[in-house]
Amino acid sequence: MELYVPTNANKSKVKNLIIAAHKDDGEMIGLKGIYDSLDADGSCTMIILTDGGGCPKTGKYAGLSYDEMVALRTTEQKNASEIGKYNSLYLLEHKSNDVKRKSSSITSELTYILRQFSGIDTIYIHNPFDNHPTHKAASQIVINALRDLKKTYDIKNVVQEGGVNYLPPKQIIAVEVWGGLDWIPGRYKYIIDTSKAEELADKLMSQFVSQNFVKKYDVASKARRYANATFYESHNENVYESFSYGLDLTNFVLNTNKEIKDLFNEIVKLFSKTIEK
Repeated sequence: MELYVPTNANKSKVKNLIIAAHKDDGEMIGLKGIYDSLDADGSCTMIILTDGGGCPKTGKYAGLSYDEMVALRTTEQKNASEIGKYNSLYLLEHKSNDVKRKSSSITSELTYILRQFSGIDTIYIHNPFDNHPTHKAASQIVINALRDLKKTYDIKNVVQEGGVNYLPPKQIIAVEVWGGLDWIPGRYKYIIDTSKAEELADKLMSQFVSQNFVKKYDVASKARRYANATFYESHNENVYESFSYGLDLTNFVLNTNKEIKDLFNEIVKLFSKTIEK
């Protein structure tokens, strides 16, 4: 693991935490948190789980070795953190396959890091229904880690057993990347307004040259946010310039022991009723 602190880091208290699978995912799922923390009295921190060495390579990047690709993507991520003035950047550097296996050691490592961020405003994570297997696994790892921390903010445990009075985050928001969340029934949808953050998004995403060269994530992520705003409703002018869809998982993570499949079944059941109308 590497802990990187940008040269121009916003060193105020961390209010927004972004936990992403890959180097460049955090700028997509956590754009609102980065924007809100840019020159504010609350900062943001990002945690990246994988090393990114197994990404697609073509053109001028085709000849890079695994380790060379890891190094390049690390430089790109650090450059983005400088632009976003992140409070800090945690690079855990795990192999994607280890994340997909939801290794207990990764959960334990993340739990240890999360103890440092007591009572923050928002954690941005991957959507648990994401089409990318590493993203889905990353979401589950975060959920597992946050649930592991439950005992440290249980009042009975604190008083009777001397536990650490860790305070849970106020919000846990899971954000779309590989596959949209526009189909989710309104009861479960969470709109993340990025209308004012698009200029920042361009600067952040432009740092990931190796990924944009192959997949144009910079264009695609921006296009989805603008498409969301256009197709939000049919009979009125746009309410937002751009936004991402998310799921508010706060209650699901902190107050239940339900599995992701239980949540999915609840949502699909409600979605089926919208089709029947």
